Amino acid sequence: NLPNLAGLRRQFSLEQGGMLQLEDTYTFSGDPAEVEEALITWCEVEAQGNRALIKGQHHSLELTVEQPAGAQWAVEQLEKECRANDKPGVLKRLTLTLPAAAHQRVRIRMNIQHP
Repeated sequence: NLPNLAGLRRQFSLEQGGMLQLEDTYTFSGDPAEVEEALITWCEVEAQGNRALIKGQHHSLELTVEQPAGAQWAVEQLEKECRANDKPGVLKRLTLTLPAAAHQRVRIRMNIQHP
């Protein structure tokens, strides 16, 4: 819930070589709020600093935060929620928290890694 969110723009760009770039731009009126970007997956996830790796059965997806500087991925394992819903695996929630700012931009580069 972001009551002072005045605008949100999401843009995907496909670069040569298959790299996908995601860019979200947030604009707030009044008091800005912290923003959390989140991805959900059943796959294994490694996160270190601005880089995360989602390990699929045949390929992996590398996610690198290019902007803002200093942004870091965090991984939450949703074990309790999966048990409560009789799910056989553990769902992972990969998050990136952006500090409160009147104008905030996040840019994430996504690359598929082949074995």
